[in-house]
Amino acid sequence: MPPYEVELAPRAQNDLRALPAQLLKRVLARLDGLREQPRGRNSVKLKGYANQYRARVGNYRVVYEIDDERSIVGVAAIRHRRDCYR
Repeated sequence: MPPYEVELAPRAQNDLRALPAQLLKRVLARLDGLREQPRGRNSVKLKGYANQYRARVGNYRVVYEIDDERSIVGVAAIRHRRDCYR
């Protein structure tokens, strides 16, 4: 299976720019990992949603959706866990 393409929503792009440098490296590594395995062992399917998942990066969460037909991982948000699901 070819690697997935990771697309960031405008909200996720703003969230990414606001991250501290140390955390930014970890999040970018996680996003790169989503290209190869979007349903990896550290990803959890969100209840109540058809195709949304979350990946944990420390106290931050990467919320994304997988489109298997087009091989795209659409990242909706990258937020601290207390703000992520509001």
